[in-house]
Amino acid sequence: MMKIVVAIAAILTMVSGANAQDSFYQAISKFEGVEFQEFYSVDAILDKKGHYRAGSKGRVVTFKTKKTEKGNFYAVTGDETNGDSRLGITNQINDDVSFSYLYPGVVAHKYTKEGYVFIDSMLITLKGVSRDGLSYSNIGRIYWVKLTDKEIADSAEAEKAAPKKKTTMKEKLAAAKNFAKNGGGTGKVDVRHEKLMNTNLDELIKNYLKAMNEKHLKGDANKEASIASDIENIKALSLEARQKDSKAYAARLNAQKAKSGAGGSNYTIKNNSGSPVQIMTDSGSTTTLSAGGSTSYLCQTDVYYCNADKSKGALIANGDDACGTTVSL
Repeated sequence: MMKIVVAIAAILTMVSGANAQDSFYQAISKFEGVEFQEFYSVDAILDKKGHYRAGSKGRVVTFKTKKTEKGNFYAVTGDETNGDSRLGITNQINDDVSFSYLYPGVVAHKYTKEGYVFIDSMLITLKGVSRDGLSYSNIGRIYWVKLTDKEIADSAEAEKAAPKKKTTMKEKLAAAKNFAKNGGGTGKVDVRHEKLMNTNLDELIKNYLKAMNEKHLKGDANKEASIASDIENIKALSLEARQKDSKAYAARLNAQKAKSGAGGSNYTIKNNSGSPVQIMTDSGSTTTLSAGGSTSYLCQTDVYYCNADKSKGALIANGDDACGTTVSL
């Protein structure tokens, strides 16, 4: 059993060495479709500067990169394994920027200064990223490759089978003091916890960012400019598409207003059923309409029947379609 644990650690070490030479998108693209375990935060180990332990577990996520038609990376999304949510990790056609298109180390939001690096098989959130992309204020969430159930079970068996060392009272007191001060991680069966706590994460990240910057400075300036031009072109096309969508919506809304006259930005629901009916909006707000009663909503609001357990029932009105009209129950 112990051989399995050693093999896992060896694989992690080999991946680390490979990723140290890969830029952000290159590194994460090698793990597309692989499940990652999210940890909401990392906590500093007080007695070991630059060292951290993982906080509470979050979602299980798989990542996917996006490329332009010319094959240049520009975005990363994450899909939650047990849910419908999609995480927008980075998107350089919106408000995210990299400090090199050819060798990006960190991709950060130009306003919030929150960014991501991918190194040592981990996607790491950095906060307070500097303008030059070489430093940051602190570390936020981390994601690392999720162990399979079999790997966890094998590691647990190996731990049980390991020889038990007798500890003195002095050693027990020292361990308790250390646990109270620095915590004890979130699970002994995940070898990544121990690997993380024994890694100077700040040093690892800053050395990686420095290496990527050096590669950028020595890189092909013409290729860098070509990628930058390609990304800017995608930005322009995306903005044009959004503007067209906005104009189409405005034209549809104006047509509805013209059809209904004043008050065309709203629509009305009237209860002609002869008995009270409880309805709810897409945001969860509920209203009880008495027999013959009516109420109005803004056109962007969808309305549903309200079930007994306060959940959404059947759709009554799509706000865009109903705009400027009266919907009867």
